[in-house]
Amino acid sequence: METKTKHTPTPWHTGHFGESEFGREIVFDAHSGQVCEAIEPDDAAFIVRSCNAHDDLYAALERVCIAISPDVARHVLGANYAAVLDSARDILAFVKAMQ
Repeated sequence: METKTKHTPTPWHTGHFGESEFGREIVFDAHSGQVCEAIEPDDAAFIVRSCNAHDDLYAALERVCIAISPDVARHVLGANYAAVLDSARDILAFVKAMQ
């Protein structure tokens, strides 16, 4: 998959800045530049996991949608798979529109 990424390149990682209740979890890019600040450690970890996985998840979903035609999904796999595939295509369209 070729993306025209306009965001800070991944991989990102978390780090801590400050002491006690004034400390913050920071999200850093691959070059240890600050990307954002999150108050809770779990939020910072979630941001990092989500952003680092985005391109690979998008590419995998795109490959599935290309590999399984709508006709195959409906007539061979059944209505449930066709509905799932339709949802996957909708998600891909949504993400493409945001890029």
